[in-house]
Amino acid sequence: MTDRRCHVPAHHPFRPYRPDRFPPGPGRYANERGHTLLELAFSWLTAKPFVGSIIAGASTPEQVTANAQAADWQLAAAELAQIDAITAQH
Repeated sequence: MTDRRCHVPAHHPFRPYRPDRFPPGPGRYANERGHTLLELAFSWLTAKPFVGSIIAGASTPEQVTANAQAADWQLAAAELAQIDAITAQH
C-alpha cells in the first residue's frame, strides 16, 4: 500500500500551504503593529465566541512556546473589524 498523503499536486486547491494563494493583507497588518501572522491568527480566533479551542501543531519546543504566547495580543473591536475587512477582500 502506498502512502499518498505527501503527493498532493502543487496546483491542487487543498494543498496545505501555498504562499501565492495567501492574501498579503493580514501579515502586513500584523507586522505593522509589531506582531506575527501567527499572533494575529491566534488572537483573532480567541476573540471569536464560537471558537472553543485552537488546535495547533508544533514540531519543536520553540514552536510550542510561540503557539502558547501567540494569543497574548488582545484585539479590540475596531481591530477585529479591520481584520475582517482585510480578509473579506480575498
